[in-house]
Amino acid sequence: MNKRKVLLAFTIILIMLSACTKSAIENTVDALNPDIDPQEEVDTNDNNDQKEEEEEEADPVQEEEEEEVLGNLTAIVNTQEFNATRSIIGPYLVSSVNMLDNGYLLNIFAVDLQLSANTTKFINIYVAGFDFNDLKVGSTFETANPFSLLGYEPGIFAIYGEDLNTKDEIDGYDTDALTEIYFEVTALDKEKQRISGKFNFIGTSEDTETVFNISDGEFIDITYELNE
Repeated sequence: MNKRKVLLAFTIILIMLSACTKSAIENTVDALNPDIDPQEEVDTNDNNDQKEEEEEEADPVQEEEEEEVLGNLTAIVNTQEFNATRSIIGPYLVSSVNMLDNGYLLNIFAVDLQLSANTTKFINIYVAGFDFNDLKVGSTFETANPFSLLGYEPGIFAIYGEDLNTKDEIDGYDTDALTEIYFEVTALDKEKQRISGKFNFIGTSEDTETVFNISDGEFIDITYELNE
């Protein structure tokens, strides 16, 4: 009998503790989350949505990342097309501006690698001047000067060469002498270090006495490296 009373009393205590615990939890939740009027909750949601829309409108449009400008150089060499583009696996088109004690030396080197024809062709242009600040759109160079290769004297010099990979002893050759040359700057962005222009020249290879007429030469958006 006593055992039944003890069990009954224990059960009653458990029920009371459960009730108290539940009440305490509910009170704590109510304290942390005060009653919100349904209309106020709807208004709050509307305000949040409106705020998000305003923030989206206020955010500036992100400009697309500027694609890397590869540049290209084209020309006609004795009726044959020459095409060079800066390539990821190359590069086959490079340019630099070297600042010297007595001026500057602009160099453009282009390679037309024709794997299908097993042939490599190149064009190398050197432009030398006293003051790089004087180089601008419309600048022209028509005086062929071999000393321009090293930047010793102002002027321009260009070389065309090719390697046909034949079984002949003379596997590769290039021009040694120029009879005429023309170079003009058509676009120049010194901040982004890009240059465009057109050119032509006629050169002769002393090894083969072959005359190479490079005409309709044009280069667009070539990025040059500035070495001061």
